Amino acid sequence: MVVNIEDAGFEIRDQIQWIYGSGFPKSHNIGKSVDKLLGNEREVIDKVFPDGSKPRETQQLKIYNDNDKYIGAPKYTKGNSDYEGWGTALKPANEPICLARKPLSEKTVAENVIKYSTGGINIDGCRIGFSDDEDKKNFINDSDGINRQKNSKVRETYMNNTNIIGNHNINDNRQDGRWPSNIIFDEEAAKLLDEQSGNSSRFFYQAKVSKTERNISINTNNHPTVKPINLMTYLCRLITPKGGVVLDPFMGSGSSGISACLEGFKFIGMEMDEDYFKIAQARINNFEQYRKLLK
Repeated sequence: MVVNIEDAGFEIRDQIQWIYGSGFPKSHNIGKSVDKLLGNEREVIDKVFPDGSKPRETQQLKIYNDNDKYIGAPKYTKGNSDYEGWGTALKPANEPICLARKPLSEKTVAENVIKYSTGGINIDGCRIGFSDDEDKKNFINDSDGINRQKNSKVRETYMNNTNIIGNHNINDNRQDGRWPSNIIFDEEAAKLLDEQSGNSSRFFYQAKVSKTERNISINTNNHPTVKPINLMTYLCRLITPKGGVVLDPFMGSGSSGISACLEGFKFIGMEMDEDYFKIAQARINNFEQYRKLLK
């Protein structure tokens, strides 16, 4: 994808990674297939969900029918071939987001934004807010700040002059939050990092789409890769100038259109599948229903 974007003439500026812990592996069980071909019997070990997790006690009533027949999860079996435990895919845990820019027509970024309003990134509009006053206090003095320059001439200059020094500024709107990162986590994927660092707001957090968000304003949204409204709102705000236009040539079920409308941008969407286009229309026409989902 990135190579094609670059070949089309765009400059690749960065690559954002949306990392999540709720991905579901779609792997072919090679060991099971080998046993089937060879006629080998497999030992029933347990009954589990497809992702390998066992049902909780509160779920038992949901996975057995009236005749006490197990219907909600497959049997977990084990074979003895050399290919037991082998598969064909890893668990998906990230989606890459390519950040590209059309080459500037003017000599500098400043001249370009004055003429076209494009070419920059809305840093302050996408800063990561603090979870509380303690988090804010820690940030001012943590390793992201000036203490990283301890015992250096740079730190000494910082302490004696709070104005801009080179590309640094000790008062760089820090009160507004952290500089947006090229990593986006969901809550589960960030849990370990937060436990180690003691901070819960270093990154933008966004879980995958819930059933509620997927189906607001329509009966069924069967698009396989619905994007979260919060995620698309954040990305639209990151690069779209005030009063600008968001173009999505692969609109899907319309999450980018909803986000553009919520942010006050104009929107142009394209979708080759007629059914998905109708879903997108219904969702975008009722974009105000999604406002309460924004954090």
